[in-house]
Amino acid sequence: MSTAAAPEVAPPAEVSKFLQRHHAEASFEKVCALVRQCFPDASELRFRLLDDPDTEDRVWLIIQFNLPAALACTRELRNREVHYHERFVTEIPLDQCPLFAVHWQFIADQE
Repeated sequence: MSTAAAPEVAPPAEVSKFLQRHHAEASFEKVCALVRQCFPDASELRFRLLDDPDTEDRVWLIIQFNLPAALACTRELRNREVHYHERFVTEIPLDQCPLFAVHWQFIADQE
């Protein structure tokens, strides 16, 4: 299996505007770095905005990425997730934590 770290990707214009509006550019960079550190085999980072279905005028920035299917339902994945969240709540300003969410999907190993 060949693994490559997710490259740095510039966010789309609407995401950049969202980050500027919330003064969250530095937090965004930190969250992306945390994803790369805690999920070193993440690939294809993508960014999208999602309206919160429960709170009017609240939007989340979703950071999506792929993980190898071999990680699905493993203790290793759970440990990575816990480590990510422990670091997230201590390294991202608390008032900006609600702006971000991560979402991963599993992809078959490609040879």
